[in-house]
Amino acid sequence: MHQARLQVLQNREQFIEKLLAEARDRLFTATKDTAKYRTTLEGLISQALLQLVEPNVLVKCRKCDVDLVQSVLPSCIATVQKATGLTCSAKLDTQNFLPESCCGGVEVSVNDGRIRVINTLEARLDQVAEKLLPKIREQIFGVNKNRKFCS
Repeated sequence: MHQARLQVLQNREQFIEKLLAEARDRLFTATKDTAKYRTTLEGLISQALLQLVEPNVLVKCRKCDVDLVQSVLPSCIATVQKATGLTCSAKLDTQNFLPESCCGGVEVSVNDGRIRVINTLEARLDQVAEKLLPKIREQIFGVNKNRKFCS
């Protein structure tokens, strides 16, 4: 009986892992639509700048996204200046890039990389998955009658 229960739990965990892997695969196709991806990048960069609230930041992206990121940086800086009243400057890192295996997004850092905000699409998916995992399990497998506490 104990082994059967462990097998069921293991199968459920594998199913969730496959589901998240499929979501990661879909992120690659999401970056193909340039207009939507441009809007997404603007949001990711603006959010990172607002989290850091530093005068000088370095933005790292995939090599294939350099032109797109350069085109949205001015509007992101304007958004931050409007929201905070502070002037900031963002420089695109043209020497180091996110790996091409990365789905997209940016990594924004200050102080030679000691403080960074990782706003890649994978990082965002991981954050959402971690936060919503109990709800995802409940939607797929139903409510667990034996569970006493919901986190």
